[in-house]
Amino acid sequence: MSRASGWMASNLAMQGYCLTASEQRVLWLGLRFSTGVCLALTAGALVVGSWIPFVALAGIGALAGFSERHPFDYIWNAAARRLGRPALPPSPARPATRSRSRRR
Repeated sequence: MSRASGWMASNLAMQGYCLTASEQRVLWLGLRFSTGVCLALTAGALVVGSWIPFVALAGIGALAGFSERHPFDYIWNAAARRLGRPALPPSPARPATRSRSRRR
């Protein structure tokens, strides 16, 4: 495994995905689709200089934070079926982090 693919695998594991190497190869683009669309929409909103797209993106982000799937995952899954690609799994719950006690 190359350093880049190992780094990407650790990032997916940090997000809570438990995927095999073959699943990662198949889903690599789909797992990055919603992030890429959000980046493109944010860049477009910056170029246009309007606050309206930012409010819409904030609403989409709120939905993504409280739902099982990101709203753009539904778009990917609808397009993936037509292109013969596998659908994305639901977003996993983030692993709990241990709280560190402070030394006094």
